[in-house]
Amino acid sequence: MSSSCVNNRTPRTYSESGVSLELASVVGQSLSRILDFDDKSIVVGLGGFAGVIEIPGTDLCLAVSADSIGTKTILAAKYGRLPTIGYDLVNHCVDDSICHGASPIVFLDYIGHVDLSAEAISEVVSGVANACRGEGIVLIGGETAQLPGVLRDSVFDLVGFIAGIAHRNRIIDGNGICAGDRIIALPSNGLHTNGYSLARKIFDDDALERQYNGVSVKDMLLAPHTSYRKPVVALTEYITVKGIAHITGGGIRKNLARILPDDVDAVVRKDCVQIPEIFSIIESIGVPENEMYDVFNMGIGMLVVVAKSDITESFDILNKHGAKPADAGTIVKGTGQVSLE
Repeated sequence: MSSSCVNNRTPRTYSESGVSLELASVVGQSLSRILDFDDKSIVVGLGGFAGVIEIPGTDLCLAVSADSIGTKTILAAKYGRLPTIGYDLVNHCVDDSICHGASPIVFLDYIGHVDLSAEAISEVVSGVANACRGEGIVLIGGETAQLPGVLRDSVFDLVGFIAGIAHRNRIIDGNGICAGDRIIALPSNGLHTNGYSLARKIFDDDALERQYNGVSVKDMLLAPHTSYRKPVVALTEYITVKGIAHITGGGIRKNLARILPDDVDAVVRKDCVQIPEIFSIIESIGVPENEMYDVFNMGIGMLVVVAKSDITESFDILNKHGAKPADAGTIVKGTGQVSLE
């Protein structure tokens, strides 16, 4: 890439762009001491992709989750893609929910801003509503707040809250994962909704317009987050899925480690999927490979763990539902670590 297409002070790491993964880890440790996880009704607590709690008097559980699409909103506003980020938000939250076997049913959104117009807010919420309809979820409400002094002009934050239902005996929590199990990768179409604080600062306006194989960098970056609900739900109807990891902030290693028992490791092949070109472009600018895998999903949007005996049938089901699964690796004896090879 020509140096004229790159900022003069291009950051090479997430921390240089202003985001600290170490701080996120410290916050998580603090929360684990604050929150009440002695409550016996909690099935999945801090560290899960959703919080799961038993519904008293039933054999059902409620799975709830909240997330945002971060600074992808800045690119969406700049290039007039406000309706599409509703899909980013809903699909991200849906993918978190299905990690534990839940069927999402309701959604709420939150927009924090200073000077968004009524038209812009309508575009964002319309996108959220359309995405919910596509996923069979009801958008039941939300909140919009003006926050002068908290946010800068021309920027906004978009957050989603999702709730789903799961049968207690069908909760997926990773506890049954054992040595010999196989890992299936479901490919992503790009960054999804993570790593934009680094990605945005790598490219100047000329670089964002530059095309590779007929697709501009900005279009690669603004590709909506993939929803894996249909293929994953279909899989869970026929296969005992042992664990599911949504590959978001922290990359493959940190997210897959969230579902591993302490007595196993996961060995994941980097080349199991075709890596979208946007990652090669980012790495070519000077972001170290190790940083790439710690920040981005690197072409893997979701990892699913099944028994070795179920691998063939799992591939058949996922292919039937258009998921394009890949053999990503194996579970071995260990201490809860993830390695990439």
